[in-house]
Amino acid sequence: MIEFFERRLGPYPWGQEKLGIAETPHLGMEHQTINAYGNEFKRDDYGFDWLLHHEFSHEWFGNLLSSSNYADLWLHEGAGAYMQAVYTEEFMGDAAAHHRRYKSYLAIDSCLSVAPRGEFSNDQMYEEGTGSAANIYTKGAWVLHSLRYLLGDDRFWDALRVLVYDTTEPELLKSPIDARHRTTDDFLRIASEVAGQDLGWFFEVYARTGELPLLVSKQDGEDVLLHWQTAKDLSFNMPVPVRIGDSTVRVEFADNTARIADVQLREILIDPNMRILRQLSSLPTCAEQRLEEAGSGVR
Repeated sequence: MIEFFERRLGPYPWGQEKLGIAETPHLGMEHQTINAYGNEFKRDDYGFDWLLHHEFSHEWFGNLLSSSNYADLWLHEGAGAYMQAVYTEEFMGDAAAHHRRYKSYLAIDSCLSVAPRGEFSNDQMYEEGTGSAANIYTKGAWVLHSLRYLLGDDRFWDALRVLVYDTTEPELLKSPIDARHRTTDDFLRIASEVAGQDLGWFFEVYARTGELPLLVSKQDGEDVLLHWQTAKDLSFNMPVPVRIGDSTVRVEFADNTARIADVQLREILIDPNMRILRQLSSLPTCAEQRLEEAGSGVR
């Protein structure tokens, strides 16, 4: 596990001290150099100890990188959850990784943002029904998954390394490595610099807004027309992989719209490997959730 984190991100931050765990009667909690741990070293359905892996992730996302506001806690938990999906892919292969990601997708609350604006306390973030805490794991991981598709592997991992270490070459840093505070806006700035474009539109829809974007497809004469629908009609030009025959192409958008020429809708498959976070029919929309809550008397 440590080799995985060091290869993907950079050196274990506290190598001049130790790496340890303390077994506890509660499940787990990250602490610098010695995590509280209570999972009894059990392997899960994906072949490894999910809790041990998750708490180790916090040595990077949580202890080296810390958020000063609970509204930015997804940088800890979403990143830790996403690293688990990447490890699953390496350790067990594509089928297991797809399964893990889809399970987390089904747990997303499409009414709640992952990084609400303003100052929030721990109690506010974890308040049942209104707090974003559950989403910081599930939706937070999916935001990173989609960002990886947008940027490509090299630039994505560069962005995470800069976020955590302030450099794309952390292996050159001298020990000890200084901890730092980060915000969602910091990550927006870093990702934009790495991408060479302003990614405000990406973070506004995925991190700041609760409702997921909906990709509408329809036949338009001899072409297929794709259009992103977003809350408050926000700009969102997220490219999408589309399978046409035996090939998968990256379809770029302008003004939330893309056109695929000379093809029938029945001949294509949009996002065959679920690289893009979006509203699917398997996940209740925010409007459907509110209607259900109103019918049950939940406020």
